[in-house]
Amino acid sequence: MSGMKKIAPSLIPVICLLTCSTLLEAQQVSNSQSYDHHHKHHELGIGTGVVLFPEASSLGYAIHLHGIVGITEWMGIGPGYELILGEHTHHTISGLLHFHPFHPIDINLGPGVVFPDEELSEYRFKLHAEIATVFELGEHLHLGPSVDAGIGKEDLHITFGIHLGYILH
Repeated sequence: MSGMKKIAPSLIPVICLLTCSTLLEAQQVSNSQSYDHHHKHHELGIGTGVVLFPEASSLGYAIHLHGIVGITEWMGIGPGYELILGEHTHHTISGLLHFHPFHPIDINLGPGVVFPDEELSEYRFKLHAEIATVFELGEHLHLGPSVDAGIGKEDLHITFGIHLGYILH
């Protein structure tokens, strides 16, 4: 059994506890202060979590970064990068459309390219989709649970984790 397969199951309760404590803290902060992130803004975001590869019945660890430039109060564009570590390690660069249809939902969606490595001999197209429930932790910061999916012709992965965003006005 690989090291990641031994570690990954123990990460699930940790992520659940972090998500629950984040939601409780965010609710407490939002009750005491009100910040409106539903306006045209720029964002630097990071997400992390446990990756599930359903077809291979394996787990991994992911880090996702993105930079969003606001076009309107509810839409933006920007680049994204994803690193997945584990049995199926890969690097993906994406062009993202960011949607903030209503509070507290954030959605990122866009095409991406998976780079060749020791497992993959050529570039591959992959659609990246992320949905996060975000709660303001101050004027410039939001945090919440997220679900990401990488959908390709030959594989699928789903990441359950946490999104942290820094708002640049």
